[in-house]
Amino acid sequence: MNIIVIGAGPIGCYISYLLAKKGHDITIYEEHKEIGLPFQCTGLLTGSFKELVEIPEDVIENRINRIKTISPDGNSLELVLKEDEIVLDRTKFDKFLAKKAEDAGVKIKTGHRFIEHKRDIIKILNLKTNKVKEIRFDLLIGADGPDSKVRKIFNKRKVHHYIGTQATIKHEFEKE
Repeated sequence: MNIIVIGAGPIGCYISYLLAKKGHDITIYEEHKEIGLPFQCTGLLTGSFKELVEIPEDVIENRINRIKTISPDGNSLELVLKEDEIVLDRTKFDKFLAKKAEDAGVKIKTGHRFIEHKRDIIKILNLKTNKVKEIRFDLLIGADGPDSKVRKIFNKRKVHHYIGTQATIKHEFEKE
């Protein structure tokens, strides 16, 4: 099958990798110029993720086994985890999965924005040349994040999102 994937984040690259291994012709179209930038999501994974794919050590920032939250009034709650969680460098992680997909035969086109879909044809805007290209496909996969343009075309229901914030803070913390 000729499969088009919109979005080269972790989901887009991983599903493309799996489908390419099954012999499908996969092309990913990514709006940003560089895979993993800007990073859009946290780099926290459950330890069970290693059952899906082996993550290189240089992508792992830390492993944690407990979480402590402290409220403004000084009260705290500490959770001890059953299994270590993995804190990733999200940019390196995204690039790692993209490389894995490319090694399996996936073509990745950065700097391309999904415009619209009609039947078995999509329109993609090349952001460098400002030209629109029509592409025929057998299967279209939307992996373009929480505000997915692909989802909006096929699913008109209102979707509610939870907002999360990530910060990189330099401080003397307990490692785990």
